[in-house]
Amino acid sequence: MYKKQGTIIAIHAIKQVNDKFKNRTFVVKTDENYPQSVQFELTQDRVDYMDNYKVGDKVDVNFVVNGREWTDPKNGEIKYFNSVVALSVVNLNQSSGSGEAGGADGDDDLPF
Repeated sequence: MYKKQGTIIAIHAIKQVNDKFKNRTFVVKTDENYPQSVQFELTQDRVDYMDNYKVGDKVDVNFVVNGREWTDPKNGEIKYFNSVVALSVVNLNQSSGSGEAGGADGDDDLPF
């Protein structure tokens, strides 16, 4: 698991991809010498995490990087996709411990 700290600069709407899958993305500008704007993805029951956040909130995001292979059925070309999946979000604007959303303790429902 990885961790990034920064300020929320965008929160997108929940997308119901199909009847079994939904996701939501948000963007954090990191607190580094060379700031990066990193888009994180929330999936399934985690999409509601961002309901209590707003643009401008300083957060700590715990995340994993997932990768997958896809073969284009039209021409057989293989492509690779990466996702930066947030597991938990902690609001650093609030007092310690009160702004946490998600499974920061490592007890999540990921299959690996």
